Amino acid sequence: MNIVVGASGQVGSAIVEDLVSGNEPVKAIIRNPDKRKELEKFQNISIEIADAFDLPALTKAFKNGSTVLLLTPDDPDSNDVMGDTKRMLDNYKQAIEGSQIKKIIGLSSMGAQLETNSGSLKMSYMLEHNFSELAAQKIFVRPAYYYSNWMESLSAIQDEGVLPTFFPVDLKIPMISPRDVAKFLADLMRNTIEGEPIFEIEGPAWYSSKEIANAF
Repeated sequence: MNIVVGASGQVGSAIVEDLVSGNEPVKAIIRNPDKRKELEKFQNISIEIADAFDLPALTKAFKNGSTVLLLTPDDPDSNDVMGDTKRMLDNYKQAIEGSQIKKIIGLSSMGAQLETNSGSLKMSYMLEHNFSELAAQKIFVRPAYYYSNWMESLSAIQDEGVLPTFFPVDLKIPMISPRDVAKFLADLMRNTIEGEPIFEIEGPAWYSSKEIANAF
């Protein structure tokens, strides 16, 4: 059984769709019951409501799983991002210890190799280093910057005609589509992978903020 945490998100839902289309059994883990209807359209799927901070619910949700996809979802309302991340990852670890899960796949990020001075990327560093004591196979995927992140600036672009950016305007960076990330992750879940690799993945071209602004 393939378990997908965050199954209602843009990457998680695409992973579910890809696995189901290949007749793979899937258990979708969501924390918002209102998102259930979006997933009920899929066949060969079970749905569990479990918040990452609710260890008993998470432990129940991880039962009968063989492979699990983990991520560290952002919570803009958190007053202790790193503390909440640590609690979430510890709950993942304990839930896996009480399950039959043999393969852990973590959705990380480029830059996750940096332990300090990396801002929110520290969450991905913590993800990659939290399960070393577990016997399960551990695979991590570090995608480049998501194309879809630029859509968060759409209202500013429409209202002001300006694309806000923290990058130097001519600096080209690797980018990738979330759906391509989902396809890569789904393939890792369904196929046998040797060892405990870390994959860095990116799209076919690098772009600058100026080029993104021109595209808009």
